[in-house]
Amino acid sequence: HIDDQDKVSDCLKKISISSKHLLSLINDVLDMSKIERSQITLGRMKILLSRLMHDLAAIIEPQARAAGIHFYVRTDDICNEKFYGDVLRLNQIFINILSNAIKFTPEGGTVDFMVEELPAVRCEDHVRYRFTIRDTGVGIKAEFLEHIFEPFTRSSNTSRVEGTGLGLSITKGLVDLMGGVITVESKELQGTVFRVELECERAEDLDV
Repeated sequence: HIDDQDKVSDCLKKISISSKHLLSLINDVLDMSKIERSQITLGRMKILLSRLMHDLAAIIEPQARAAGIHFYVRTDDICNEKFYGDVLRLNQIFINILSNAIKFTPEGGTVDFMVEELPAVRCEDHVRYRFTIRDTGVGIKAEFLEHIFEPFTRSSNTSRVEGTGLGLSITKGLVDLMGGVITVESKELQGTVFRVELECERAEDLDV
């Protein structure tokens, strides 16, 4: 169909979409393999919390808008917003959770993304944050909740959405590597709440 520009354009578009989907599947499998073999080394870079939240919102807001979902970002009681961490892996953690919240929330629903500062537990020179992602989506069945972070596990009410079932396993693996904690609460048809607590080395007076 080389002379049919519309046909060629349509085929190229499908090839591009399929290639990106295949690449995401391959990356998920590779990440999971690295996590299981403890081969991921976390970076150490200066991070400004407000910028991290702004950049994540810039990625998620268009998805929410296209799905007809209300998306809100909120920060509470933040005294120290400069810290050391791996911004790429932090983005991976929260984009995984937020994207799922968007996917499994019906049109007209709400997704809230909040961060608050907690007292440090490990050291005085650390800062601890709790990130909360709350949605009004389809929720998760009780019998599936206890297996939610296991590789290749997918709930029966997620069949309409494509995926490997690796996203949350990778997310938990990264949170564990950072010495953090991830928890989930959910009721079917009433929504889901993910909480991620991370304690990071505080950065003082840094230009980031």
